[in-house]
Amino acid sequence: MQATHCPLCYERLEIREVGPCMDCGSLPREIEEARSGTHKYSEWRIFGNLSLVSILKDKCCPKCNRRLAFLEFVARARELHSQDKGLL
Repeated sequence: MQATHCPLCYERLEIREVGPCMDCGSLPREIEEARSGTHKYSEWRIFGNLSLVSILKDKCCPKCNRRLAFLEFVARARELHSQDKGLL
């Protein structure tokens, strides 16, 4: 199923050009920095196989100002953490 709303705040998602950063890649300055090569990127795998893969277009939440890939990562990490703590 394709996401149409933010998994954290439920705002309707927009499709737009994004920079490689999963967290702030939806910000216009990130796109400019990626194109100009002034920003370097790394990927950290904190929760095993959960990965943040760079892409050129993504769905973004205009309210959270984050890419869908990052929002899904946060939602899944919260779910895993709550299971570890016996909260679900």
